[in-house]
Amino acid sequence: DMAVWFKRRAAPTTVIGSLMLAGLLMAPACELPPPDPNCAVAAVGDSLMVGTAPHLGAELAKRGCTLEWWDGLKSRRTFEGVDVLTANRDRLPGVIVVSLGTNDRYDLANFAAHVERVMALANGRMVVWTETAYGPVRDHVNGVLRQASDRHPNLVVMPWDRSYWENPLWRGGDDIHCSKEGYRIRGVLTAAWVRAAVDGTARIPK
Repeated sequence: DMAVWFKRRAAPTTVIGSLMLAGLLMAPACELPPPDPNCAVAAVGDSLMVGTAPHLGAELAKRGCTLEWWDGLKSRRTFEGVDVLTANRDRLPGVIVVSLGTNDRYDLANFAAHVERVMALANGRMVVWTETAYGPVRDHVNGVLRQASDRHPNLVVMPWDRSYWENPLWRGGDDIHCSKEGYRIRGVLTAAWVRAAVDGTARIPK
């Protein structure tokens, strides 16, 4: 399961092998499952979301989930993403996917407060927030997210940082963004973590 995979993620081949054994990276059967009303998704993020979103809808559909809407913007900071969620608070579905924090280098002191604003807007909805792999902010951002997940049982932090650095073919030339294959994998993993979060099987060792 998800916990076993992350306990074993010591090397890239182990990551991929465990993912396949767990059925996360392999595509489900060609026949799509019926949409699960508990797995309707909205996604908000920065340029990483812009690259991931074209893959996300199809990957979610393979798992019985539906991408209701997404909003990504290059260089978006977390407080700007919070504004998007606020503007759309009346049409938030049951799951919110967030890809924010990478552009918060000069706003790290307020990142924890921004996370709490997102959780308040979620109002009990499931939130799946992807780690950042950007060197200058990743320790702070990912640490704040882990701490917030301890306080909020409806916040699932999707591991990305270590896997990104362990798989050079996933990385873009700037070591922030992804290659074409990296964005595809990111879409697959995001969909898998959404499904696991909804099913209550997303567990990450502390």
